[in-house]
Amino acid sequence: MRFGKFSLPMAIILFLAIALAILARPAPAAMTEAEKAAALSEIKAALPDGWEIVATKDAIPDRWRSYDGRSLLIEGKKPDGTFRLWAVPGDWIGIREPEKVLRDGWWFLGRHKDLKLIFDPNNRPTALAFWKNTPRDKSSLVNSGWRWSQKTFQGRFDEADRTAQKLIDEFCKTEEDRDIAVLSLVLMGVPAKNVYLKHALEGNGLGRDDAISALSLFGGKEAAAVLCKVLQDRNASEHARDVAVTCLEYTAEPESAPALLEALDDKGLRRWDVARALVRLRCTEAAPKILKLMQEEEDTSPWKASYVSSLASLGHKEAIPALRKLAKTEKFTTEWAMGEEKRPELEYAAEGALMRLTSLWGEPARGVRLLLLPPEKPQVGKEIMLTVVVENVSDKELNILDYLTGTLIIDGQPHDVGPGIWDGPVDLDIGAAWVYVGFDVSKWVPKPGKYQLRYETGKGVSNTITLDVRP
Repeated sequence: MRFGKFSLPMAIILFLAIALAILARPAPAAMTEAEKAAALSEIKAALPDGWEIVATKDAIPDRWRSYDGRSLLIEGKKPDGTFRLWAVPGDWIGIREPEKVLRDGWWFLGRHKDLKLIFDPNNRPTALAFWKNTPRDKSSLVNSGWRWSQKTFQGRFDEADRTAQKLIDEFCKTEEDRDIAVLSLVLMGVPAKNVYLKHALEGNGLGRDDAISALSLFGGKEAAAVLCKVLQDRNASEHARDVAVTCLEYTAEPESAPALLEALDDKGLRRWDVARALVRLRCTEAAPKILKLMQEEEDTSPWKASYVSSLASLGHKEAIPALRKLAKTEKFTTEWAMGEEKRPELEYAAEGALMRLTSLWGEPARGVRLLLLPPEKPQVGKEIMLTVVVENVSDKELNILDYLTGTLIIDGQPHDVGPGIWDGPVDLDIGAAWVYVGFDVSKWVPKPGKYQLRYETGKGVSNTITLDVRP
């Protein structure tokens, strides 16, 4: 009897050879004794009062698949029963078998220093009790674990990707298998870019949503192209498409513009986020559509202010008449800047947009332009605060601190100024403007009179203002 090109004896021999090769595969290396001792020391120090370790052994976590044997099962006693947890190194790669758990059922996974700790999801009280008084970092790529993952897998992204795909190919037979596997990879902080690219296009469920989110961290044209395909996929879930829009706010490439312009007409999407993604591309072609959307939005809508800001970022001067109907003032001073929290969001946004579209700024230089705002009634002997507005006109994010330390020129005399202690945001998004109230110049204008002032950072020069200081 023959099977294709093989006779029965040959087929048997081939089967036995494969079986022997599998049996001969070396067992994955376990933790060294030093690694185990270090892990136990960390965990003992984190155990709640009354908890005690009674046994340890090398074991892959229940319902997980991995080629990496560096996994230590720790069993112990606690006042109300027993506990089990697994400690694995930060670069451990594994995938979880499907289980009927919601996203918040995965919180049993956490990172303690350089270890990832895995608890049994069927015993949530144990994990909750452990983490209650123990600082827990997130390993998840899409929940603050990206930088940690970059450091942990530095120089080994491709290797991690191949290992993750191999696990999926070997152990995942159904769509649910693959979705849970991808979800577990994201939550474990594994930088498996190609796995996420594929699952973002072909997957379904929570794993697909997280794969889409993860692509924004990798960035690049390939990720942006996949995100645009998800955006245009009417069969994708509403949430998956919304996640793709949010990611494109930070990762859109010039080639993304057609898909995003089309998305502005899709009422099923968060079009205010689509507008922000088009701001990233400096796509002025989108401005008339965004203006129309802004005018159609109710004043009570929380998204109308977002459209307003997008119009300012795109420099759409045709929006000025509509913005004036929403604003209460066009007198832009330090007092105005300090009144943000006292004014309705839409009103303040419209005024800020008018400030950006109508003010006499300094000439753009090195990716920014600067605007200096005076106080309303500067007076001798009192605080005289100046406001600097920094607008990002470049095609990349900027560090705001680079522009808040500079030189204030008063009647031709330079004075060094800076923000001192700073605890605000440091990233200035593409197209964004930052209003900084921070320079008291009273000591440099001690007498009544008119003074000419401008601000320079070495990376930009502001407009020149006249400060009329009164007695």
